[in-house]
Amino acid sequence: MAKLIEDGFICDYLDTNNIFFQDLEFPKGIKTLSFSDIKLRRSFYNISSLKRMQLVYGLRNRIKDITEKYDSFVFGNDGAIQRQFIYFAKKKNKPCSMILDGLINDPVMFNLLDIVKYSKNKLADIKELYLKKIVLYVSKAFATTKCSPYLPSTIACSNLNVIYTIGEFSGKAIRKYAHQRTSILNTGLPRMISYFRSKPKSFIPKHPKSICFITSAYKWHGLLSYHQYQIKDILLLRRCLDELYPNEGYTLYIKLHPRENPMDYIQFENVEDLILVENEPFIETISNYKVLLSNLSTCIVEGINLGVNVGSLMINFPYWKVKNGFLKNDSIIKYFTEEELKSHLKNQFKFPEVFYNDSSNNVFLSHDTPLSVERISEDIKSLF
Repeated sequence: MAKLIEDGFICDYLDTNNIFFQDLEFPKGIKTLSFSDIKLRRSFYNISSLKRMQLVYGLRNRIKDITEKYDSFVFGNDGAIQRQFIYFAKKKNKPCSMILDGLINDPVMFNLLDIVKYSKNKLADIKELYLKKIVLYVSKAFATTKCSPYLPSTIACSNLNVIYTIGEFSGKAIRKYAHQRTSILNTGLPRMISYFRSKPKSFIPKHPKSICFITSAYKWHGLLSYHQYQIKDILLLRRCLDELYPNEGYTLYIKLHPRENPMDYIQFENVEDLILVENEPFIETISNYKVLLSNLSTCIVEGINLGVNVGSLMINFPYWKVKNGFLKNDSIIKYFTEEELKSHLKNQFKFPEVFYNDSSNNVFLSHDTPLSVERISEDIKSLF
């Protein structure tokens, strides 16, 4: 946005923190536009479907007014409220684009055969499979209609002019189901530019005796069972540290997703040597901790580009549901048993340094990322 302002455009941020139950920080010097006085007590995705529909319907006049005043719209995702904006904007032939900040997999990554072979709750998983298929169909069929904001959706199915992704892997996944008139540009993202700068061969982290588990905002999205997998992994990691290094001062840090709240992990509030970390940029996370772990976060592939391992814990997480996504890439280290995890921890803590890996074969982040500011801003201008 700063580049567009520099080029003479008037750019405002729409402040939707109240609606989405989050506390995002906006860049200094850029005007923020108030959206609504409604303040939800939980995530938009954790209220009932009926209440979501009522909320979106109640905001339609405010959204319509905003779309009258601006010439182009840039989104960070395309949920229900964003699709209401897109509907009114496109009625006026105003361009809509999305900067997709995250790694995108195929929306359906398992099938009936996987359920038969691996599922421990076949009825629930069959329901999940067909619900995903139905939502994808509905998203595509109603993308250009006024019904779209009130229906369930799959990310990147909206009636957008263009979607900017972090790299080719996400672009290929989206192209399979995105609207046929939507352009997909694998520009990389401005926030990842620093990942491409030169670096030394190794470094000593700020906290040498540490593990950092990087969470995903499953609870915020209403995916409570997946949130529980994370809770189990945190308990597992704490137990592994206690067994391997009792009373040696090793600390487990939990890096919260920007959409998460410390209250989501209230059960760990008074746990010794366990610290919740908020609002920490990933580039700082890299330099702060010795061992980095997650389940299915974009930070795994960001780590690959930086030459730093972010291991994927698949001990409690249902790997069979995601095995056909980005985790199948051989460059991603995965742990399926407690024994594998403990062996990894012992190897990592042998030396205080973190050694960078070769990142030249990274297939997830666009090699054009250093030019992403110029490419995205020029393309947005070309849509007028």
